[in-house]
Amino acid sequence: MNSKSTSISRAPLSAELIPLKNQMVQLLSTLEAEVSSRYASIFFERKSSKSFVANLKQTQLSENVRTGVVLRIYDGYTLFEQATDDLDFESLQKTAQVFSDRVSRSPAPEGLQPRYYRCPNWEERLKQKLESDITSQVPEGANAQTHVHFGISFQKDPLFLAASERFEKLQGILAKLKVLCEQNQFPIESLTYAMAREGFAVEESIFVDRETQMSQTLYRQSLAVVAMSGSDRTHFTAGGLGGLEALDFQESELNTLIRDLKALKKAERLVPGKYKVVFGPVVSGVIAHEAFGHAQEGDTCARGRSKAWDLHQTGEKVGNTQATILNNPAIFENAGATYAAWGSFY
Repeated sequence: MNSKSTSISRAPLSAELIPLKNQMVQLLSTLEAEVSSRYASIFFERKSSKSFVANLKQTQLSENVRTGVVLRIYDGYTLFEQATDDLDFESLQKTAQVFSDRVSRSPAPEGLQPRYYRCPNWEERLKQKLESDITSQVPEGANAQTHVHFGISFQKDPLFLAASERFEKLQGILAKLKVLCEQNQFPIESLTYAMAREGFAVEESIFVDRETQMSQTLYRQSLAVVAMSGSDRTHFTAGGLGGLEALDFQESELNTLIRDLKALKKAERLVPGKYKVVFGPVVSGVIAHEAFGHAQEGDTCARGRSKAWDLHQTGEKVGNTQATILNNPAIFENAGATYAAWGSFY
């Protein structure tokens, strides 16, 4: 499909990863070692990213790929983990066997009663309150042998856009900045630095246990434009989860960037002191997450270290009626945008 298509598609799992998923399923028997009380799972992740940068003098492309597998065994007392980036099947088999033997040799803690874990099947999973963007991708009658894949939706496929086209777009943004400098009576020689950077990442993961074979593929798009005049700096960003539509922006945003840069040249220095500041949603969200969002995360609640779980169970509201904070990565809507929010995942 070409990048101009506006039909809705889903990001697939790369075909070369299907054999690896099947091998992961085979390794479960080694990890569980015919011990019925054991619970084993395997998680694979591959993150491939490219960064395209253009400034007033040159362009640059950088690429990065990170990949690995984590094997886990829970014996009722302890969660053991073993990680490797060697994906050769014979090597994985050896790693799994050595790992399983190590767990078998580990003595049970004295004075503790085991708490065994039974993993949910798909019928039980789907009884939970889940977003339709998740449930719509689970085949009817899914069971332990069903490969369930979750892919982020997109309109404009980013996989088929050549590097030359991406650089052409970035250089076009820089050329437009120069035109806007003239239109705003801002001397072009005062624009000491300008940069446009586009990022594209494909994040793929696979998870298997005795009841589940599932995978996800996310496309991450980002665009940043920076303009500087001496030490004064303005910028704007765009992006999210989805296709090239996540990089769309209005020319007015570039115009605002130049107008703000011009205004900064005449702005007075801020006098040190205390001020009331109004933050936008992005900064407010970061502050809220760092201030008390970490205490709402699942592992903290599971250890009994958070009041958030009690509040969730009782439905009690805290704070004031003027603010709403939603801390849920399964929410894919990004206000009125046609692409998903940055922090979403399946």
